[in-house]
Amino acid sequence: MSNFKTACKTLSSINLVTLQEKNGEGLSIPLRTLNKEWQASVQALQTVMQAPLEICFAALFSSINHAVQSLVNIKLPQGQVKPVSCFFISIADSGERKTSADDIALKATAQYQQVMLKKYAEQKKGYRDKKGVYDEEKKSFFQDKGFKKLSPQEKRDRLNQLHEPEAPRYPILVTSDPTMEGLIKLFYDGFPFVMLSTSEGGEFFGSHANNKENHLKTLARLSRLWDGAPVEQVRKDSELLFLKDQRLNLHISVQPSVFKSFMERGIAEGQGFISRILLSSPKPLAGTRPWIEPEHAEHSLKTLDVFYKRVLSLYERIEFNKADPTGESLAGDPSSGLKLKEMTWSSSKSRAILKKFYEYGESRLSLGGIFHEVKDFVSKSQENVLRIAATLTLYKNPETTEITLENIHIAIDLVNFYISEHLYLRKNSRASDEEKLLTWLYAKYPDGVFERAALMRGGPYEFRKTPVLDPLLERLAKLRYIKSLGKGIFCLVDLPSIVKKE
Repeated sequence: MSNFKTACKTLSSINLVTLQEKNGEGLSIPLRTLNKEWQASVQALQTVMQAPLEICFAALFSSINHAVQSLVNIKLPQGQVKPVSCFFISIADSGERKTSADDIALKATAQYQQVMLKKYAEQKKGYRDKKGVYDEEKKSFFQDKGFKKLSPQEKRDRLNQLHEPEAPRYPILVTSDPTMEGLIKLFYDGFPFVMLSTSEGGEFFGSHANNKENHLKTLARLSRLWDGAPVEQVRKDSELLFLKDQRLNLHISVQPSVFKSFMERGIAEGQGFISRILLSSPKPLAGTRPWIEPEHAEHSLKTLDVFYKRVLSLYERIEFNKADPTGESLAGDPSSGLKLKEMTWSSSKSRAILKKFYEYGESRLSLGGIFHEVKDFVSKSQENVLRIAATLTLYKNPETTEITLENIHIAIDLVNFYISEHLYLRKNSRASDEEKLLTWLYAKYPDGVFERAALMRGGPYEFRKTPVLDPLLERLAKLRYIKSLGKGIFCLVDLPSIVKKE
């Protein structure tokens, strides 16, 4: 079957979540959809760390995405040009080894940062020497009696003849500091591409960055960075910072209780932050992991050498908008922002599959539709498809500016998985429609038999519409909580409540 036909088939069998499926073994990231090299890398990381597949994939993908976001933008079907940055949040208890998985996945990033730090140390020494000369010349100007007699404008003209050297940029590429002030400082003093990575999600969801006063502002700023908007900030000295072409991707692991508390505040959904997130809630592995022989672990780690080599080759392609005035960096001056190419998807088959994917999601967003509960995320799912597909394409071929059909197909499979995770996690952060109606039915009809017409007349008010009630009854029948007896009559199956995920 061709990639195009396979992708079309995917759309008709999207992995819709049910509580029973989520409790079982079947709902996990579709590793099989990735090419063999990616599968080998994810499996190697999981073999060594024995972390959930979803965390291993997010860790490796975030490493690649950190480099790719510094090279290209994508052009959306509507014509907007956006970053390829991806935001991952993994909901997992402590002990699922997210930190260790990140450490291994980010090995190439750490190597690149070490090279940049070595250059920084050399540039810092040269900067101190030049700054010393500048300070002495400036001091001599003020000590010159003739200078004191000049008009203010003449003094400014003389001082402008001196060229104050710029301090080199400090190359911190990965941070666990979740505060907006910390991130902006990194962009201002460092390089224009940063990854926010932490396995202590409480630092992000419960820190100063998200207290009552700063919560909404932080989420809005992060959403704007995802959108590719310029970074604007008024400093304490009243200086206005305006930084263009800055890029941020993130991978955060957070405990279920912390995430639930965060979602209950309601701001994340209403503001739009959560609609940009690739959420997953992997099955915990703590307590089930076997002993791994050191030789086996070492062999698995060698599998990642190809991955590291590809990541480093991407970092080496990064360029900045303006040349380095010191001539010390061939990539250019980091303070001038990133020099970004534009990736497109011009083939007719790519256009057709993206259109079909869009129409499939859009037609199910209205009240009663299967995606109504997560319409914000589904509305941005096409953009996430292109971000993922662009990252996968450049990983394999850094020279191209054309997103391949194969990677669009893979990205659709992955985004379908994340839609399923959003459906599960967000429906179960509050009482679902299924739970509400079943609770009412058990109380109202102790004999277990009821009519659809009776629900339309006197059932819970929020369900007294055909587009809402009929899909809800269909879902309950599919989940085997009710059974149709024909002619609009149903009976309750003898189950005490909706099964919840342990």
